[in-house]
Amino acid sequence: MNSNANTRMRRRELHHLLAGVAAALVGSVFLALLLHPLFPTFTPERIFTRLAALSALGAALHYTFTFPEGWNRVGLAPSSALTGDILRGFRLGLVPFLFFLGLRILFGAAFFGFNRTLGDLAFRLLENLLAALIIAFSEEFFMRGYLTGILVRSGGSTAGILLGSLFFSAIHFLRIRPGQQIPPEAFGLFCTGIALALPLVATGRLGRSVGLHSAWIFLMKSSPLFFIARQDVSPLLWPPERLYASPLAWPLLLLTGCLAAKVSSSGSDSDQ
Repeated sequence: MNSNANTRMRRRELHHLLAGVAAALVGSVFLALLLHPLFPTFTPERIFTRLAALSALGAALHYTFTFPEGWNRVGLAPSSALTGDILRGFRLGLVPFLFFLGLRILFGAAFFGFNRTLGDLAFRLLENLLAALIIAFSEEFFMRGYLTGILVRSGGSTAGILLGSLFFSAIHFLRIRPGQQIPPEAFGLFCTGIALALPLVATGRLGRSVGLHSAWIFLMKSSPLFFIARQDVSPLLWPPERLYASPLAWPLLLLTGCLAAKVSSSGSDSDQ
């Protein structure tokens, strides 16, 4: 009986995911075409991406509030461990970025260039941190907690992580244009998706993924406040602020995700 109930629940989850994503994509196309004359300064593609993101978040919220134990299923069950998970993930997320930043400075691919007042710097850092937390929480809630979580429960951990990461990369780089080419960064973002999914699958909690993601966004936004990158250096050799742009950074991003999953899984029992 329990096996049949679990099978029905997994099918129901998968149907909700497919219907939610399809409705978000198709509905946003028509709405973008209708709204473009009202907002001519925005391209239809830009309107579509905003509408699709809001619709996808709406589908994830509907799932969270209507399915049994929805908050548990997306990795956001009320727990005192959430804040600690986010902080641990944030600290781990600093490692790959600071490692490559140090190498760039050491080999002359970047140099120190600070020309702001302390008040302006503090405001910008706080603004970047708040934006990083909001973006990371929103993306992780949908991409890992909702989409990847359902795919993992429906098709297994490996297939779920790979499919979820492929979707994560595709929505950032796939454009409907003549002669569309997939840049190398797409594979880097695919690796990033895997790294962010590993802690969730290992612990069943979303906090570590939010911490990793927010650290990378925060450092990406904040490093230009302190450092200037040389323009004549290949981004494929030396990673710019977006680490996923360089093949050199991909293994370290994956290693960071593995460490986050290992550390959090070993400490999960004590947190509960």
